[in-house]
Amino acid sequence: MNLLVFGIALFLSVDRASSRAAWPQVGHDAEQTFSSPASRQPLLGVPTVDWRSPVSLSYYTVFGVNSVAYGISPDFSTLWAFSLANDAVLWKKTFGQETSLANLAYDERLDVLLVTSITSSNSTLFCLRAKDGGDLWSSELPYTAMSVMVTPQQTAVVTTNNIVSFTVKTSYVFALRYSTASAEQLWSINVTDAFNTNQFGLAASNGTVFGAFVVTANRSMIAVAFDEFTGQQRWTQRLTSYFIMGGYAYVSVRPDGRVLVSSAPCALLDAATGAAVATLRTATYYSGSITPDSRMLLSNLTNLNLYPSASTNKSVPLWSARFDNCQVNDAINDGQLAYVTVSVAANAVDPCPAAILAINLTNGDLLWNFTNGFVGGMMLDEAGALYAVDYSDNTIFRLGCCSGHGKCLLHSCECYDGFSGPDCADSGDHKKVPAWLIGLLVGCGVLAVIVAAAVACIVVRRRKSNYAVLN
Repeated sequence: MNLLVFGIALFLSVDRASSRAAWPQVGHDAEQTFSSPASRQPLLGVPTVDWRSPVSLSYYTVFGVNSVAYGISPDFSTLWAFSLANDAVLWKKTFGQETSLANLAYDERLDVLLVTSITSSNSTLFCLRAKDGGDLWSSELPYTAMSVMVTPQQTAVVTTNNIVSFTVKTSYVFALRYSTASAEQLWSINVTDAFNTNQFGLAASNGTVFGAFVVTANRSMIAVAFDEFTGQQRWTQRLTSYFIMGGYAYVSVRPDGRVLVSSAPCALLDAATGAAVATLRTATYYSGSITPDSRMLLSNLTNLNLYPSASTNKSVPLWSARFDNCQVNDAINDGQLAYVTVSVAANAVDPCPAAILAINLTNGDLLWNFTNGFVGGMMLDEAGALYAVDYSDNTIFRLGCCSGHGKCLLHSCECYDGFSGPDCADSGDHKKVPAWLIGLLVGCGVLAVIVAAAVACIVVRRRKSNYAVLN
């Protein structure tokens, strides 16, 4: 009887523990191959769409505080604001069919939106109240406005292009100091004249604007640091003999202040002097992101590498993943997981469908994949939830993992009531045992022990009595 009770108790403990079981860990060498990642067995089940935007939006969407999202419509005529918590549309602002919204940025300190727009005759930078879309000010810009970036010091860095017959003739960078009342231009640079290029990338940190400029004439790159408020060049670093993939230029500032510049190979520069700290000879930088502890997640379309923060010229990746039949389009991270979008690569032998992959940053293990049509860019909100653009219906959706039946942790799933297993996929007969049944079984076990003890005492007393009579 006691063994039966012990067995039941052990069964209950195992079944309850499975509701938060550890993910299976897959050992592998430093490099692994994802021949067709969407067909690989995921470690955390298949994620599900647990939210979808109530309106159609383009990739140009940003997240503000209090779970509010701001997005541009697919026809680039309307700006939407809606709550991620209850799907409510907070406001919308239509700029008209003749106006095309180009880009937007959110300033958390002032709680405002900066939006660039284009018409047939000019471009305009608008400043709007984030809470209701109300106009605060506007500033006209020359030529065709492209991107806008805001800094913590309330400087807006805007790029414009002079386009003639669908060809970029001249590119400019403008810096404007702004408040909720007005804006004034601080400085501007004719990039085409200064650096002989129309292809460049920008980033900003601690009062400095960093630029990576592709010199197409000799297929090299120039990295430049500008004073955010005066436009004066603080340093210039010419990266000679650097082949740039497709003419793209990317620049990122790591949390530790070092500057990562795209090239083949990538260059890691000191932010204060521009001196080269490291050359990552096994990496190029087509897309990627920086982790909060300054590790570098770098992709060159077919490979994804994670480099340590303390990289040198001899550094090798912490792990590397090769995508033989897929093309890596984007790679972002939250410090624990890398989220990667892939699509079919050119001349693929075993074509893979477009998918979003979640990869453990610690060891490169594939945790889950999600395939649902053509997926565009990805975004993380202030709480770390993952959103992506679904180009099949121009909506933004949020993914939930653990088979949609639990909360996703780094190394485990915390399953909701009624589900269990490593990926929370088990239900029905594997539901959590009710507390009343556990108490009943434990009570029965205790009663059985008491009864067995009483019976043993009676048997012992009778044997002693019979022994006394015989004597």
